[in-house]
Amino acid sequence: MYVKPYESALMNIAAYRLHKQLYVYLSPIVLVVGVVGNTLSLIVLAQRPLRHVSTYCYLIVLAVADTVVLTAGLLPKWIEQVRLTRLVNTKTRFPVFV
Repeated sequence: MYVKPYESALMNIAAYRLHKQLYVYLSPIVLVVGVVGNTLSLIVLAQRPLRHVSTYCYLIVLAVADTVVLTAGLLPKWIEQVRLTRLVNTKTRFPVFV
C-alpha cells in the first residue's frame, strides 16, 4: 500500500489505516461488480424491442457512462495505491505511462 509523504502522520490513526485498507481491497470488488452489472444491463437493454423506447436509451447511456467513470476514475486511483507509482501527472493531468 502506497503511503504518500503527507500521510505518514495520519497512518498512526487507526481509522485512517482502516480507510486505506478498505480502499485497497474493496475497490476492485466494486469495479468488477459494476462493470459486469453494466455489461449485463447493456445486453438486456440493447434487445430489439427495448431499443426504441426513450427510457431504455437513457438507461443504456447511463450504463456506458457509469462504466467509463469506473474504469477512468476508480481504476487508476486503485492502481496508484497498489503500485506505489503515480499514474497521472499532477501538473498536466495527463496519464503517465511507466
